[in-house]
Amino acid sequence: MKFIIAKRELARLAKGKVFDLQYELLRFTSGEEAITCKIYIEGYDFHSGPTWKDALAKIRHAIKERETLLKINPEEAP
Repeated sequence: MKFIIAKRELARLAKGKVFDLQYELLRFTSGEEAITCKIYIEGYDFHSGPTWKDALAKIRHAIKERETLLKINPEEAP
């Protein structure tokens, strides 16, 4: 998934809240590389994975968990 597609999807999930995308590339002297895609939505902390798809799946899960919790305990709504 390209950065621009991840940005569009995160903006859609954020629903007007602050959001952030970060791409980290660490290159070792051996030539090996470690890539981390980090995403953030206000109120949901950072979630990361080796791909945008993985990071987005984690934040979708966090959103779904929060929605489920609020259905059970509506008094915990912000």
